[in-house]
Amino acid sequence: KRQVRQLAAYLGVPGDIVTKAPTAGLWPGQTDETELGITYEDNSDYLEGKQISPEVAGKLEGYYRRSAHKRNVIPGI
Repeated sequence: KRQVRQLAAYLGVPGDIVTKAPTAGLWPGQTDETELGITYEDNSDYLEGKQISPEVAGKLEGYYRRSAHKRNVIPGI
C-alpha cells in the first residue's frame, strides 16, 4: 500500500484519492484497517523488516497462518 501511494503521488493522482481509506464498501464508514485491526503503515513496516509492536506482528502472523489454505494448489484429478 505504501508503494502504491508513493507511485500514485509521483504520477500526480489527486491527494484525496491517494490518501483515501481503503474499504470494501460493505457498509457506511467501514474501512479495511478497522476490520483488520491494523494499519497499512504497520503492514508495510512489517514487510520492510521495520520495528512494529509485538501485538501487531502477532495479528499479521495469525492472519498469514489462518489463510495458508488459500496459498495451496487445489488437488487435481
